[in-house]
Amino acid sequence: MGMIDYLDVLFEGDIDLQAKIMNEEFSKYRTKEFTFGKAVVVKGCSSNNAKFDPVSWWLNYGGITPNLQKLAIKILSLTASSSGSEMNWSAFEGVHTKRRNR
Repeated sequence: MGMIDYLDVLFEGDIDLQAKIMNEEFSKYRTKEFTFGKAVVVKGCSSNNAKFDPVSWWLNYGGITPNLQKLAIKILSLTASSSGSEMNWSAFEGVHTKRRNR
């Protein structure tokens, strides 16, 4: 459900492209058709250790599904950070101090 919601936001109004990604490209990936079923590709994905780079994997093997490849790389390139919430807490601490709350 999350992927459908994300596709709706990313490709707003382009129902044909959303359907192509979900019905054609994602099903190729999920059922390991074409390149995704090759032994070297599966082996490259199964070695999920510190050296594994999912963006490189998608660049190397996701060429048969260009829209899904682009989507996966966008998602994997997002940084997980708490800096936004840290800034909010800093502002909150400035507003709600012991002296001010008296």
